Amino acid sequence: MRKGQAISIDLILALLVFVSVIVGFFYVVSILSERDETGTIKRQGEDIPRSLQANVSKFAFIKGNQIDIAKLLEFADQDYRQLQNSLGISNDFCIFIEDENGNVIPIEDSSGNKKAGIGSSKVTLGNSTHTYQCGQPIPP
Repeated sequence: MRKGQAISIDLILALLVFVSVIVGFFYVVSILSERDETGTIKRQGEDIPRSLQANVSKFAFIKGNQIDIAKLLEFADQDYRQLQNSLGISNDFCIFIEDENGNVIPIEDSSGNKKAGIGSSKVTLGNSTHTYQCGQPIPP
């Protein structure tokens, strides 16, 4: 008789089932957390336009279908992290203006710097002819 352990088919099957259950569990958890993150991003994306309309927040610079330039300048001078906290946004965002042809219209801050939007530089915006990082200076 041999001494030691013998690997049986039962042991291999049990190990295979155990590993499959663990992998399945982590797969389901990752899908659920991804779905939750997508929902959060969507909700925050829908909240930003409401926050920028008149009578909704102190940062509101949109009145009807017009932009209040003085309020926009005040908004553009805010620190990104401060805007993120004040608007209740946890993800990166960029607020920009474009014309009817999809061209980015520069937003000027109180120092006279013209930028492609207000927000995170992680966001790329533009069209097929020009792309910009959010907040990137736009030459005159």
